[in-house]
Amino acid sequence: MITHASSLTQIYDEIKWRYFAELKRSDFYKGDVRAFVGLRTWHYEREFADEGCLPHEAHVMAFEKALAEVSHANTAKFQKLFDATLEDWRECQKSWPDGFEQHLWPEHSLQIEPTEEGNELSVVSLFSGALGLDLGFHLNGFGVRVANDLEPSAAEVARINLPDLPFLCCDINDVTPAEILRKAGLKRGKVDVLIGGPPCQPFSTAGKRQGFNDVRSSPIIAFLAAIKEMQPRLFVMEEVTGLLSSRLEHIPEIERDDENLTTEQEHGSAFRWLISQMDETSYDYCYGVLNAANFGAPQTRNRIVFIGTKRGTASLPQPTHGFEREQDLFNDNSNLKPWNTFWEATANLFEPGACGKYAKGIAPRMKLVPPGGYWRHLPQNDIAAAMGGAVDAAGGKMGFYRRLAWDEPSPTVVTSPAQKGTIFGHPYEQRPLSVAEFKRLQGFPDSWEIPGASAVQYKLIGNAVSVHMSSAIARHVAQLLKK
Repeated sequence: MITHASSLTQIYDEIKWRYFAELKRSDFYKGDVRAFVGLRTWHYEREFADEGCLPHEAHVMAFEKALAEVSHANTAKFQKLFDATLEDWRECQKSWPDGFEQHLWPEHSLQIEPTEEGNELSVVSLFSGALGLDLGFHLNGFGVRVANDLEPSAAEVARINLPDLPFLCCDINDVTPAEILRKAGLKRGKVDVLIGGPPCQPFSTAGKRQGFNDVRSSPIIAFLAAIKEMQPRLFVMEEVTGLLSSRLEHIPEIERDDENLTTEQEHGSAFRWLISQMDETSYDYCYGVLNAANFGAPQTRNRIVFIGTKRGTASLPQPTHGFEREQDLFNDNSNLKPWNTFWEATANLFEPGACGKYAKGIAPRMKLVPPGGYWRHLPQNDIAAAMGGAVDAAGGKMGFYRRLAWDEPSPTVVTSPAQKGTIFGHPYEQRPLSVAEFKRLQGFPDSWEIPGASAVQYKLIGNAVSVHMSSAIARHVAQLLKK
């Protein structure tokens, strides 16, 4: 029996490394491996609990035993164990309690502790939203001098959590950089860091992909203007990865003739235009796709991050966590920790708090889906009816009837976790994730209040920058500024 929190943490980290390796190399379909491990972990947790193990010990030992089974199973054994445990799971779901099940982790290390050392480094924030990017800097000793967003709900987040923060609730086009500086009490050239995540709808893979023809793309142009007008020592801009492939002039795929496209219609033309505009700022800048999970977030979330500096050489922060543990002469990342998991982030929540409800017809089917499973793990004779027209759509459709896995980071947090195609189902319970669990996945402190109805809360949190990643960026920026 495991008795010490430190040894438990070390054991769990080692099992995670082995599990991630199994997901990569297994002969079985990755989605089936995930669901198999979820089911067998659930199966053994009950056995260990009956033997008197504490919940957190039972989970770690069950996870290890389930992983050993999948590592040594042939196809016949894998399918037999999977089917038998899935049948047991579905039978238990008929009488599964609606209450909150506690899977206590002995210590919670995923909350970001604020630095005890303050400094005078100033931040101007544009397109602030729920202040995810701002909070990373705030927790690391920076002084956010002014924030801006169009949405009143974002202003309310600032009013409640940072009541002394001057907040400009208006369209960025209705206020000049000079006015923003006056509100911050700063002069041109005296801003240490300008930060912002201009709205991403034109470039999101989930949107209509209108490119720069869409009026919503104007915030990026406004951010570039703010760099030129404010002349900060350094800037940070965060964007969705869809920007990399967006076109300046969008053409519906059905009308597209790839051999006769204009320059503005070409794949990636919007990003190339943006780079040309960045070049005109005269800043030394760099950019790259950063995954929040690589910086300790219990969530895989890829975003483009630009960092530009007025003096010196720009660079991006280096990962602290990873999916693979490798070491060779040219790539030594042996000091990386394994990705943090949904279980570590949420296991010590004593109450789930407010959460949405599944639409009619979804809840009964979710009872049939195993931990870590999704629509493919529904009964075969019900898949067509459950999926409707989406069954023949392209792509993996991973969000349909999805239950999260305990022992991985969550997928990229969405804004509607109870909708048919974007479900974030709890691994064991019959509900979507709660607002409190969403906050944990995004790195917001438990004390950080998100006002409004649950739909508004989910949207604010889902659109925010991961605080784990923004905190890593802030620490890196502090080092760049010291140089």
